[in-house]
Amino acid sequence: MEYDYPFINQYSTVPRKISSKVKQLYPNESKSIQHCIKLIVVNLNVNVEVAYSKSDAFYTREKTRDYTKTHMLRAIEVLVNDGYIKISKRGSKNIAFKKGISSRIRRKLKLHKDFPKSKTYQIYLRKLPLLRVDDVSIHTAQQAQIMEVTINTKPKTNTTTNIVATKLTINKTNNTATHSVNNTVHTIPLRRYFNGSFCLNYDYFHKMKLDFGRLNLNRTYLRGVGLTRVFVDGDGCGRWYQLHGRSYQQLSKAERIQILLNGDEVAELDYSAMHPHILCAWEKQTTPQNFYESVVNALIVTFPSITRDVVKKVVLMSINAKSKAQLNRAIAKDSFEERKANKTRIKEGRATKSILVDDIKTCGASSEDIVKAFQTSYPFLSKYVYSQSANKLMLVESEIMTLVLEELKKLEIPALPIHDSVLFPKQHATQVKQVMLDCYKKKTGFDIEVK
Repeated sequence: MEYDYPFINQYSTVPRKISSKVKQLYPNESKSIQHCIKLIVVNLNVNVEVAYSKSDAFYTREKTRDYTKTHMLRAIEVLVNDGYIKISKRGSKNIAFKKGISSRIRRKLKLHKDFPKSKTYQIYLRKLPLLRVDDVSIHTAQQAQIMEVTINTKPKTNTTTNIVATKLTINKTNNTATHSVNNTVHTIPLRRYFNGSFCLNYDYFHKMKLDFGRLNLNRTYLRGVGLTRVFVDGDGCGRWYQLHGRSYQQLSKAERIQILLNGDEVAELDYSAMHPHILCAWEKQTTPQNFYESVVNALIVTFPSITRDVVKKVVLMSINAKSKAQLNRAIAKDSFEERKANKTRIKEGRATKSILVDDIKTCGASSEDIVKAFQTSYPFLSKYVYSQSANKLMLVESEIMTLVLEELKKLEIPALPIHDSVLFPKQHATQVKQVMLDCYKKKTGFDIEVK
Protein backbone atom coordinates (compact mmCIF):
# COMPACT_ATOMS: atom_id res chain seq x y z
CA MET A 1 0.00 0.00 0.00
CA GLU A 2 1.10 3.57 -0.60
CA TYR A 3 0.76 6.31 2.02
CA ASP A 4 0.25 10.04 1.50
CA TYR A 5 2.65 10.70 4.39
CA PRO A 6 5.63 8.31 4.24
CA PHE A 7 7.25 6.95 7.36
CA ILE A 8 10.77 8.11 8.32
CA ASN A 9 13.06 5.70 6.51
CA GLN A 10 15.77 4.55 8.88
CA TYR A 11 17.79 3.13 5.97
CA SER A 12 18.27 6.51 4.27
CA THR A 13 21.82 7.50 3.44
CA VAL A 14 22.90 10.81 4.93
CA PRO A 15 24.79 13.25 2.66
CA ARG A 16 28.11 14.42 4.06
CA LYS A 17 27.01 18.08 4.24
CA ILE A 18 23.98 17.21 6.37
CA SER A 19 26.06 14.97 8.62
CA SER A 20 28.65 17.70 9.19
CA LYS A 21 25.98 20.31 9.88
CA VAL A 22 24.26 18.13 12.51
CA LYS A 23 27.57 17.46 14.28
CA GLN A 24 28.30 21.19 14.25
CA LEU A 25 24.88 22.17 15.64
CA TYR A 26 24.54 19.40 18.24
CA PRO A 27 28.01 18.43 19.51
CA ASN A 28 26.66 17.63 22.99
CA GLU A 29 24.05 15.14 21.81
CA SER A 30 25.00 11.46 21.61
CA LYS A 31 25.92 9.88 18.28
CA SER A 32 22.66 7.92 18.34
CA ILE A 33 20.54 11.05 18.75
CA GLN A 34 22.59 12.79 16.05
CA HIS A 35 21.87 9.81 13.81
CA CYS A 36 18.11 10.15 14.33
CA ILE A 37 18.30 13.90 13.70
CA LYS A 38 20.08 13.22 10.40
CA LEU A 39 17.40 10.74 9.35
CA ILE A 40 14.63 13.21 10.11
CA VAL A 41 16.37 16.00 8.19
CA VAL A 42 17.06 13.81 5.14
CA ASN A 43 13.49 12.52 5.00
CA LEU A 44 12.01 16.01 5.43
CA ASN A 45 14.26 17.35 2.70
CA VAL A 46 12.48 14.96 0.34
CA ASN A 47 8.97 15.00 1.82
CA VAL A 48 7.11 17.98 3.26
CA GLU A 49 5.56 15.80 5.96
CA VAL A 50 6.48 12.37 7.34
CA ALA A 51 5.15 9.97 9.97
CA TYR A 52 6.97 8.63 13.01
CA SER A 53 6.08 6.13 15.70
CA LYS A 54 5.50 6.38 19.44
CA SER A 55 4.82 2.65 19.72
CA ASP A 56 7.06 0.51 21.95
CA ALA A 57 6.21 -2.55 19.83
CA PHE A 58 7.33 -0.80 16.65
CA TYR A 59 10.78 -0.02 18.02
CA THR A 60 11.09 -3.51 19.46
CA ARG A 61 10.69 -4.85 15.92
CA GLU A 62 12.67 -2.21 14.05
CA LYS A 63 15.31 -0.92 16.45
CA THR A 64 19.00 -0.88 15.66
CA ARG A 65 21.83 0.36 17.85
CA ASP A 66 20.97 3.99 17.07
CA TYR A 67 17.35 3.76 16.02
CA THR A 68 15.37 3.43 19.25
CA LYS A 69 12.26 5.10 20.63
CA THR A 70 14.24 7.13 23.19
CA HIS A 71 16.70 8.41 20.59
CA MET A 72 14.02 9.20 18.02
CA LEU A 73 11.76 11.11 20.43
CA ARG A 74 14.74 13.10 21.75
CA ALA A 75 15.75 13.98 18.17
CA ILE A 76 12.23 15.22 17.43
CA GLU A 77 12.22 17.25 20.63
CA VAL A 78 15.52 18.92 19.70
CA LEU A 79 14.38 19.84 16.19
CA VAL A 80 11.01 21.15 17.42
CA ASN A 81 12.68 23.31 20.08
CA ASP A 82 15.10 24.74 17.52
CA GLY A 83 12.33 25.62 15.06
CA TYR A 84 13.24 23.15 12.32
CA ILE A 85 10.05 21.07 12.43
CA LYS A 86 6.54 21.17 13.84
CA ILE A 87 4.30 18.33 14.94
CA SER A 88 1.10 17.78 12.98
CA LYS A 89 -1.90 17.42 15.30
CA ARG A 90 -3.89 15.41 12.76
CA GLY A 91 -1.56 12.46 12.41
CA SER A 92 -2.34 10.40 15.47
CA LYS A 93 -5.65 8.99 14.21
CA ASN A 94 -5.02 8.96 10.48
CA ILE A 95 -6.20 5.57 9.20
CA ALA A 96 -3.64 5.60 6.38
CA PHE A 97 -0.79 4.64 8.69
CA LYS A 98 0.53 1.20 9.42
CA LYS A 99 0.06 -0.30 12.86
CA GLY A 100 2.43 1.42 15.28
CA ILE A 101 2.75 4.72 13.40
CA SER A 102 1.07 7.37 15.47
CA SER A 103 2.22 10.90 14.58
CA ARG A 104 3.44 13.21 11.83
CA ILE A 105 6.02 15.97 11.66
CA ARG A 106 6.23 18.77 9.10
CA ARG A 107 9.29 20.70 7.98
CA LYS A 108 9.56 24.45 8.60
CA LEU A 109 11.32 26.98 6.39
CA LYS A 110 14.34 27.09 8.70
CA LEU A 111 15.17 23.45 7.88
CA HIS A 112 15.65 24.27 4.20
CA LYS A 113 17.65 27.38 5.00
CA ASP A 114 20.14 25.59 7.25
CA PHE A 115 20.40 22.21 5.49
CA PRO A 116 21.16 21.56 1.80
CA LYS A 117 18.11 20.54 -0.22
CA SER A 118 17.81 17.20 -1.99
CA LYS A 119 15.17 15.82 -4.35
CA THR A 120 15.70 12.19 -3.41
CA TYR A 121 17.47 9.96 -0.96
CA GLN A 122 19.32 6.71 -1.42
CA ILE A 123 18.94 3.56 0.67
CA TYR A 124 21.74 1.58 2.32
CA LEU A 125 20.81 -1.64 0.56
CA ARG A 126 23.19 -3.72 2.63
CA LYS A 127 21.38 -2.69 5.82
CA LEU A 128 17.96 -3.81 4.65
CA PRO A 129 16.61 -6.99 6.29
CA LEU A 130 17.67 -10.17 4.57
CA LEU A 131 14.53 -11.88 5.77
CA ARG A 132 11.37 -11.11 7.74
CA VAL A 133 9.58 -13.87 9.62
CA ASP A 134 6.29 -12.48 10.93
CA ASP A 135 7.41 -9.12 12.38
CA VAL A 136 11.02 -10.11 13.07
CA SER A 137 13.75 -8.68 10.83
CA ILE A 138 17.02 -10.54 10.26
CA HIS A 139 19.82 -8.30 9.04
CA THR A 140 22.84 -10.60 8.85
CA ALA A 141 23.67 -14.14 7.79
CA GLN A 142 25.08 -14.75 11.25
CA GLN A 143 21.72 -13.86 12.82
CA ALA A 144 20.02 -16.23 10.44
CA GLN A 145 22.25 -19.16 11.33
CA ILE A 146 20.88 -19.34 14.82
CA MET A 147 18.68 -16.72 16.40
CA GLU A 148 16.19 -16.90 19.21
CA VAL A 149 13.99 -13.98 20.21
CA THR A 150 10.76 -13.41 22.07
CA ILE A 151 7.97 -11.49 20.38
CA ASN A 152 4.84 -10.07 21.93
CA THR A 153 1.79 -10.81 19.83
CA LYS A 154 -1.98 -10.89 20.27
CA PRO A 155 -3.67 -14.26 19.75
CA LYS A 156 -6.07 -14.50 16.82
CA THR A 157 -9.30 -14.71 18.80
CA ASN A 158 -12.12 -12.30 19.47
CA THR A 159 -12.58 -13.45 23.06
CA THR A 160 -9.39 -12.22 24.67
CA THR A 161 -6.76 -9.54 24.30
CA ASN A 162 -4.13 -11.16 26.52
CA ILE A 163 -0.56 -10.92 25.26
CA VAL A 164 0.98 -14.27 24.35
CA ALA A 165 4.72 -14.92 24.29
CA THR A 166 5.85 -16.32 20.94
CA LYS A 167 9.31 -17.79 20.55
CA LEU A 168 10.92 -17.70 17.11
CA THR A 169 13.95 -19.88 16.40
CA ILE A 170 15.87 -19.78 13.15
CA ASN A 171 18.39 -22.58 12.81
CA LYS A 172 20.77 -23.29 9.95
CA THR A 173 21.16 -26.93 10.97
CA ASN A 174 17.78 -27.98 9.66
CA ASN A 175 17.13 -24.86 7.57
CA THR A 176 13.83 -24.02 9.23
CA ALA A 177 12.25 -21.28 11.27
CA THR A 178 9.91 -22.42 14.04
CA HIS A 179 7.71 -20.51 16.41
CA SER A 180 4.97 -21.47 18.82
CA VAL A 181 1.73 -19.71 19.65
CA ASN A 182 -0.51 -21.12 22.38
CA ASN A 183 1.56 -24.32 22.36
CA THR A 184 1.04 -24.79 18.60
CA VAL A 185 4.35 -25.07 16.75
CA HIS A 186 4.68 -23.72 13.20
CA THR A 187 7.64 -24.57 10.97
CA ILE A 188 8.79 -22.57 7.93
CA PRO A 189 11.26 -24.14 5.47
CA LEU A 190 14.20 -21.85 4.72
CA ARG A 191 16.09 -24.03 2.21
CA ARG A 192 15.99 -21.43 -0.53
CA TYR A 193 17.16 -18.70 1.80
CA PHE A 194 20.30 -20.44 2.97
CA ASN A 195 21.54 -21.75 -0.36
CA GLY A 196 20.60 -18.84 -2.58
CA SER A 197 18.60 -15.93 -1.28
CA PHE A 198 21.42 -14.41 0.70
CA CYS A 199 23.54 -14.23 -2.45
CA LEU A 200 20.62 -12.77 -4.39
CA ASN A 201 20.24 -9.95 -1.91
CA TYR A 202 23.90 -9.04 -1.67
CA ASP A 203 25.46 -10.09 -4.97
CA TYR A 204 22.57 -9.60 -7.40
CA PHE A 205 19.76 -7.18 -6.50
CA HIS A 206 21.88 -4.41 -5.02
CA LYS A 207 23.87 -4.10 -8.25
CA MET A 208 20.74 -3.14 -10.21
CA LYS A 209 19.77 0.46 -10.88
CA LEU A 210 16.31 1.62 -11.93
CA ASP A 211 15.53 4.74 -13.96
CA PHE A 212 11.94 6.07 -13.68
CA GLY A 213 12.60 9.14 -15.84
CA ARG A 214 10.18 8.17 -18.64
CA LEU A 215 7.27 7.99 -16.17
CA ASN A 216 7.41 11.61 -14.92
CA LEU A 217 6.44 10.54 -11.40
CA ASN A 218 5.70 13.27 -8.88
CA ARG A 219 7.02 11.19 -5.98
CA THR A 220 10.36 9.59 -5.24
CA TYR A 221 10.72 5.89 -5.99
CA LEU A 222 13.69 3.78 -4.93
CA ARG A 223 16.23 3.62 -7.74
CA GLY A 224 18.28 0.99 -5.96
CA VAL A 225 17.01 -2.52 -5.29
CA GLY A 226 17.04 -4.31 -1.93
CA LEU A 227 14.57 -7.19 -1.59
CA THR A 228 13.63 -9.44 1.29
CA ARG A 229 11.50 -12.57 1.55
CA VAL A 230 8.59 -12.11 3.94
CA PHE A 231 7.11 -15.07 5.82
CA VAL A 232 3.72 -14.64 7.50
CA ASP A 233 2.13 -16.39 10.49
CA GLY A 234 4.24 -19.50 10.19
CA ASP A 235 2.12 -20.76 7.30
CA GLY A 236 4.18 -19.68 4.34
CA CYS A 237 4.22 -16.70 1.95
CA GLY A 238 7.95 -16.11 1.41
CA ARG A 239 7.30 -13.58 -1.34
CA TRP A 240 9.98 -11.10 -2.37
CA TYR A 241 9.25 -7.51 -1.36
CA GLN A 242 11.06 -4.20 -1.65
CA LEU A 243 10.63 -2.66 1.80
CA HIS A 244 11.16 0.78 3.30
CA GLY A 245 10.30 2.98 0.33
CA ARG A 246 8.22 3.48 -2.80
CA SER A 247 9.05 0.54 -5.03
CA TYR A 248 8.80 -0.55 -8.66
CA GLN A 249 6.45 -3.24 -7.32
CA GLN A 250 3.82 -0.60 -6.50
CA LEU A 251 3.56 0.51 -10.12
CA SER A 252 1.19 -1.05 -12.64
CA LYS A 253 2.52 -3.39 -15.32
CA ALA A 254 2.00 -0.69 -17.97
CA GLU A 255 4.10 1.68 -15.86
CA ARG A 256 6.81 -0.85 -15.01
CA ILE A 257 7.69 -1.49 -18.64
CA GLN A 258 8.62 2.20 -18.93
CA ILE A 259 11.42 1.68 -16.38
CA LEU A 260 15.03 1.32 -17.50
CA LEU A 261 16.96 -1.46 -15.74
CA ASN A 262 20.71 -0.80 -15.75
CA GLY A 263 20.03 1.53 -18.68
CA ASP A 264 18.16 -1.08 -20.75
CA GLU A 265 14.51 -1.12 -21.82
CA VAL A 266 12.59 -3.87 -20.04
CA ALA A 267 9.95 -6.51 -20.67
CA GLU A 268 7.82 -8.41 -18.17
CA LEU A 269 6.76 -12.07 -18.31
CA ASP A 270 4.03 -13.55 -16.11
CA TYR A 271 3.09 -17.05 -15.11
CA SER A 272 -0.48 -17.53 -16.34
CA ALA A 273 -3.01 -18.35 -13.57
CA MET A 274 -0.20 -19.58 -11.33
CA HIS A 275 -2.22 -20.29 -8.17
CA PRO A 276 -4.84 -22.39 -10.02
CA HIS A 277 -1.98 -24.28 -11.68
CA ILE A 278 -0.44 -25.03 -8.28
CA LEU A 279 -3.81 -26.17 -6.90
CA CYS A 280 -4.23 -28.52 -9.86
CA ALA A 281 -0.67 -29.81 -9.38
CA TRP A 282 -1.51 -30.60 -5.75
CA GLU A 283 -4.42 -32.67 -7.09
CA LYS A 284 -2.14 -34.35 -9.69
CA GLN A 285 -4.20 -32.84 -12.49
CA THR A 286 -3.27 -30.88 -15.60
CA THR A 287 -4.70 -27.36 -15.44
CA PRO A 288 -7.45 -26.75 -18.02
CA GLN A 289 -6.73 -24.08 -20.61
CA ASN A 290 -8.39 -20.69 -20.14
CA PHE A 291 -8.93 -21.48 -16.47
CA TYR A 292 -10.82 -18.34 -15.42
CA GLU A 293 -12.64 -18.06 -18.75
CA SER A 294 -14.51 -21.29 -17.98
CA VAL A 295 -15.93 -19.68 -14.84
CA VAL A 296 -16.78 -16.51 -16.78
CA ASN A 297 -18.63 -18.60 -19.39
CA ALA A 298 -20.65 -20.29 -16.64
CA LEU A 299 -21.76 -16.86 -15.41
CA ILE A 300 -22.06 -14.79 -18.56
CA VAL A 301 -25.55 -16.00 -19.54
CA THR A 302 -26.99 -14.68 -16.29
CA PHE A 303 -24.52 -11.81 -15.84
CA PRO A 304 -23.52 -10.54 -19.31
CA SER A 305 -21.10 -7.89 -18.02
CA ILE A 306 -19.06 -10.24 -15.79
CA THR A 307 -15.30 -9.94 -16.43
CA ARG A 308 -12.32 -12.23 -16.05
CA ASP A 309 -10.66 -9.76 -13.68
CA VAL A 310 -13.60 -9.84 -11.25
CA VAL A 311 -13.80 -13.64 -11.36
CA LYS A 312 -10.08 -14.02 -10.77
CA LYS A 313 -10.00 -11.68 -7.78
CA VAL A 314 -13.03 -13.23 -6.08
CA VAL A 315 -11.87 -16.81 -6.66
CA LEU A 316 -8.41 -16.13 -5.22
CA MET A 317 -9.89 -14.29 -2.24
CA SER A 318 -12.28 -17.19 -1.57
CA ILE A 319 -9.34 -19.60 -1.42
CA ASN A 320 -7.68 -17.35 1.17
CA ALA A 321 -10.84 -16.81 3.26
CA LYS A 322 -12.19 -19.15 5.93
CA SER A 323 -15.87 -18.33 5.36
CA LYS A 324 -18.29 -16.46 3.11
CA ALA A 325 -18.45 -13.62 5.64
CA GLN A 326 -14.68 -13.29 5.71
CA LEU A 327 -14.59 -13.26 1.90
CA ASN A 328 -17.00 -10.31 1.80
CA ARG A 329 -14.95 -8.49 4.44
CA ALA A 330 -11.79 -9.08 2.38
CA ILE A 331 -13.50 -7.67 -0.73
CA ALA A 332 -14.60 -4.59 1.21
CA LYS A 333 -11.11 -4.09 2.67
CA ASP A 334 -9.42 -4.50 -0.70
CA SER A 335 -11.78 -1.95 -2.24
CA PHE A 336 -11.23 0.51 0.62
CA GLU A 337 -7.45 0.28 0.28
CA GLU A 338 -7.61 0.58 -3.51
CA ARG A 339 -9.68 3.78 -3.28
CA LYS A 340 -7.01 5.30 -1.02
CA ALA A 341 -4.23 4.15 -3.33
CA ASN A 342 -6.09 5.73 -6.26
CA LYS A 343 -5.95 9.10 -4.50
CA THR A 344 -2.17 8.85 -4.50
CA ARG A 345 -2.13 7.72 -8.13
CA ILE A 346 -4.24 10.74 -9.11
CA LYS A 347 -1.80 13.06 -7.29
CA GLU A 348 1.06 11.48 -9.21
CA GLY A 349 -0.76 11.74 -12.55
CA ARG A 350 -0.91 7.94 -12.85
CA ALA A 351 -3.74 5.73 -14.04
CA THR A 352 -6.18 4.58 -11.36
CA LYS A 353 -7.20 0.96 -10.76
CA SER A 354 -10.71 -0.44 -10.70
CA ILE A 355 -12.56 -0.96 -7.41
CA LEU A 356 -13.66 -4.54 -6.86
CA VAL A 357 -16.86 -3.73 -4.95
CA ASP A 358 -17.97 -1.41 -7.76
CA ASP A 359 -17.09 -3.96 -10.44
CA ILE A 360 -19.12 -6.67 -8.69
CA LYS A 361 -22.13 -4.36 -8.44
CA THR A 362 -21.79 -3.37 -12.10
CA CYS A 363 -21.88 -6.96 -13.34
CA GLY A 364 -24.81 -7.80 -11.05
CA ALA A 365 -23.28 -10.97 -9.62
CA SER A 366 -22.58 -11.56 -5.95
CA SER A 367 -19.38 -13.06 -4.57
CA GLU A 368 -21.40 -16.18 -3.74
CA ASP A 369 -22.52 -16.50 -7.37
CA ILE A 370 -18.88 -16.41 -8.52
CA VAL A 371 -17.74 -18.93 -5.91
CA LYS A 372 -20.52 -21.37 -6.83
CA ALA A 373 -19.65 -21.08 -10.53
CA PHE A 374 -16.01 -21.83 -9.71
CA GLN A 375 -16.96 -24.91 -7.67
CA THR A 376 -19.28 -26.12 -10.43
CA SER A 377 -16.63 -25.61 -13.11
CA TYR A 378 -13.89 -27.31 -11.09
CA PRO A 379 -15.40 -29.71 -8.54
CA PHE A 380 -12.01 -31.31 -7.83
CA LEU A 381 -10.85 -27.90 -6.51
CA SER A 382 -14.01 -27.19 -4.54
CA LYS A 383 -12.39 -28.18 -1.23
CA TYR A 384 -9.96 -25.25 -1.49
CA VAL A 385 -12.73 -22.66 -1.24
CA TYR A 386 -12.64 -21.10 2.25
CA SER A 387 -9.49 -23.14 3.01
CA GLN A 388 -7.16 -20.22 3.87
CA SER A 389 -4.60 -21.64 1.45
CA ALA A 390 -3.17 -18.37 0.11
CA ASN A 391 0.03 -18.36 2.18
CA LYS A 392 0.81 -21.96 1.21
CA LEU A 393 0.23 -21.11 -2.44
CA MET A 394 2.44 -18.02 -2.16
CA LEU A 395 5.20 -20.10 -0.56
CA VAL A 396 5.30 -22.47 -3.55
CA GLU A 397 5.09 -19.47 -5.89
CA SER A 398 7.99 -17.76 -4.10
CA GLU A 399 10.15 -20.89 -4.16
CA ILE A 400 9.63 -21.13 -7.93
CA MET A 401 10.46 -17.44 -8.35
CA THR A 402 13.62 -17.87 -6.25
CA LEU A 403 14.69 -20.76 -8.49
CA VAL A 404 14.12 -18.52 -11.51
CA LEU A 405 16.17 -15.68 -10.04
CA GLU A 406 19.03 -18.01 -9.11
CA GLU A 407 19.16 -19.43 -12.64
CA LEU A 408 19.09 -15.95 -14.20
CA LYS A 409 21.87 -14.86 -11.86
CA LYS A 410 24.01 -17.74 -13.19
CA LEU A 411 23.28 -16.50 -16.72
CA GLU A 412 24.23 -12.94 -15.64
CA ILE A 413 20.78 -11.66 -16.59
CA PRO A 414 19.44 -8.99 -14.19
CA ALA A 415 15.83 -9.66 -13.24
CA LEU A 416 13.40 -8.38 -10.63
CA PRO A 417 10.43 -10.29 -9.19
CA ILE A 418 6.87 -9.00 -8.90
CA HIS A 419 5.29 -11.98 -7.10
CA ASP A 420 4.54 -14.25 -10.10
CA SER A 421 6.19 -12.21 -12.85
CA VAL A 422 9.71 -11.13 -13.77
CA LEU A 423 11.00 -7.75 -15.02
CA PHE A 424 14.19 -7.94 -17.12
CA PRO A 425 16.08 -6.32 -20.06
CA LYS A 426 13.92 -7.16 -23.05
CA GLN A 427 16.80 -8.49 -25.16
CA HIS A 428 16.85 -11.57 -22.89
CA ALA A 429 13.17 -12.48 -23.36
CA THR A 430 13.76 -15.91 -24.96
CA GLN A 431 16.18 -17.06 -22.24
CA VAL A 432 14.03 -15.74 -19.40
CA LYS A 433 10.90 -17.45 -20.69
CA GLN A 434 12.65 -20.80 -20.97
CA VAL A 435 14.07 -20.50 -17.46
CA MET A 436 10.62 -19.72 -16.07
CA LEU A 437 9.09 -22.75 -17.83
CA ASP A 438 11.88 -25.07 -16.68
CA CYS A 439 11.77 -23.92 -13.05
CA TYR A 440 8.00 -24.34 -12.78
CA LYS A 441 8.15 -27.89 -14.15
CA LYS A 442 11.08 -28.73 -11.88
CA LYS A 443 9.05 -27.67 -8.84
CA THR A 444 5.61 -29.09 -9.73
CA GLY A 445 6.12 -31.71 -12.42
CA PHE A 446 3.62 -29.94 -14.69
CA ASP A 447 3.73 -27.39 -17.51
CA ILE A 448 2.44 -23.82 -17.40
CA GLU A 449 2.04 -20.95 -19.82
CA VAL A 450 4.29 -17.90 -19.58
CA LYS A 451 3.27 -14.76 -21.39
